[in-house]
Amino acid sequence: MSLDEHTMTLHKVLESIDKRLTGIELKLESVIRLEEKVSNQEQVISRYGRRLDEGDGRMRKLELWQAEHNPDLIITTLKSNRDSIDSIKAEVLDLRSTGNVNRGQKDIGKEILKWIGAILAAWIIYKATRGM
Repeated sequence: MSLDEHTMTLHKVLESIDKRLTGIELKLESVIRLEEKVSNQEQVISRYGRRLDEGDGRMRKLELWQAEHNPDLIITTLKSNRDSIDSIKAEVLDLRSTGNVNRGQKDIGKEILKWIGAILAAWIIYKATRGM
């Protein structure tokens, strides 16, 4: 093989490595976006739960005040308030239970390991072919 053929082969290998690395970069960006979305969801669920707890405390104070001032009204309000609070808590529990469910999406950790392996393999190929 002549020097030109070696150079052409080396350029082809380097171009394929460059294409692979570009693909890996795009995939890493999508993984980072996905992780940010998951993090934002956890923060929203946390805030939502905190608001429910605060609302529950306010409702308790109102119920005590109503019990002192109007015992007949408290029975109907207690039932309606408890029903609404229980339904909201059930929705929060549903959100928490389905928050970690894998909906056909690939496991992020496995994907990152695959990409790192591909990067290392490309680097090794690059180092091995650079000396030719």
